[in-house]
Amino acid sequence: MTSEADKVLAEAIRLGQSKFTREQVGAVLRTWARENPPRRFALCGFIEDEHGPDCELLAWGLGFEDHAIAQSVDSGLHGRFKSAESARQLFGIGRDVELVWVDAPAT
Repeated sequence: MTSEADKVLAEAIRLGQSKFTREQVGAVLRTWARENPPRRFALCGFIEDEHGPDCELLAWGLGFEDHAIAQSVDSGLHGRFKSAESARQLFGIGRDVELVWVDAPAT
């Protein structure tokens, strides 16, 4: 279904129709998902040695309004965090880690 068709069905549900079809319930979820996507982020680790600075991608994550999830790229470490910043702090134990937002904030 198109996002416009989904919005029409979602509005019908909002107006109080008492019994819903699978199509209508799906329309509500698809509309919500399109309007409330998580923000993607990366956690990048920095090191410096005799050759100068370098960095590596440590993890990818999704930031939601009330929490974040992160998955490391190589060690299998993953988890649910209070925020993307708290994921950065955990991945940053003993090293310099930067939080890089891939997606712009919602407007």
